[in-house]
Amino acid sequence: MPWPWRKPNRPNPSAPRAEPPLFHPEFLRKLDRVQLVVPRPTALREGAQRARGALAPYGFEVHGFRPYTWGDDLRYLDWNAYARTDELLLRVFRAERESATYLLLDTSASMDVSVRSGVSAFSFSRQLIASLAYICLRRHEPVMIGLLGGGASSCRRSPVWRHRRQALEAARFVEAVRPSGRVDLRLALESFLSQPLVPGVSIVLSDFYYPVEEVSRALALLAARRLAVVALQILPRSHFEWDWPSGVLTVRDAETNEERTLAWDSATRARYREVLVHHQAELRDSCHRHGFYYVHVDPDAGLDSCLFGALVHAGIVG
Repeated sequence: MPWPWRKPNRPNPSAPRAEPPLFHPEFLRKLDRVQLVVPRPTALREGAQRARGALAPYGFEVHGFRPYTWGDDLRYLDWNAYARTDELLLRVFRAERESATYLLLDTSASMDVSVRSGVSAFSFSRQLIASLAYICLRRHEPVMIGLLGGGASSCRRSPVWRHRRQALEAARFVEAVRPSGRVDLRLALESFLSQPLVPGVSIVLSDFYYPVEEVSRALALLAARRLAVVALQILPRSHFEWDWPSGVLTVRDAETNEERTLAWDSATRARYREVLVHHQAELRDSCHRHGFYYVHVDPDAGLDSCLFGALVHAGIVG
C-alpha cells in the first residue's frame, strides 16, 4: 500500500522548533529503575567455547574447582580452600553469555513531522533511542545503534557500546543525524545485517509508512539472524484527526517534494482516518502473526508516557 502524500506545506519550513535536551537528572533517575525485559537469545562471548554450559577460566558464576596446574592464572586460586585443605585449587566458571540490543532508527523524511508538543516525531524518536540505550548501558548490556537511511539502501552503524559511561556517546550519535530522503526498509536492514552480529533484541523505530508486506519481509530478516524483533510505530494521535480547514489544499510528499492538490472536507477526512486506522491494524496483526512485538508510540503523549506506559504495558520495559 503506497503512502505518497503525508503532510501539507508548512507556512515557514525554516522556522526553528523547540527540541528539549535528551536527558535531565530527574529523568535519568527514572530510567535507573527500569530495564528491558524482552526475552532474548544469547551467544557466548568471543573466545569462549561455543557449547551450552561450557566451562571457562573466567566469568561471574562459579561452577566448581579443579587442581592448579603450572601456568594457570593465579588470580583465580581459592586461597580459602588452600587454607582448609593445603591444596591449590582453581575456581572454574560458567562461560559468560552475551546478548546485544540493536536500536534501529528510520531516518526517512516522513519522520520529520511536528507533533502537538512542538517537537518533531524524529526528535522524539532520537530521545527514545538515547533513553533505551541508557537503560541497557547502565547494566553493561551491549548496545549498537543503526541509522536506516543516508541513502535509500544504506545503514550507518555505531560502535558496540558496553558501559554506562558511553551512554552520552550514544546520545550524541543519534543527536547529530537529520531525517532526509526515502528509505528502502528491506535494503537498509540488509545493509545493517551485512556484518556479523551476536543474537539479541532488535528494536525498530519508524512510522512504517510502507506496504505491510514489505515491512514484514524486512523485519523477517532480523528474525532470521536470531534477533527478537520489536516494532515501535512512531505515529502521533493528532495525525488521525488533521485539523486542516475544509477547501482545496496542496499537499507535499515529505520525501520526494511532489505536490498534489485535493479537496479536503469531512468525507475526505473520514476516509483518510479510515485508511490510516486500517494500515495500523494490519501492521499490528502482521507483527503478531510473525511473532514480532508491536507497539504504537504516540509522541503527542510524551517520552514518560511511552517509556513508563506503553512499553511497560507491552512487556518491553519493566
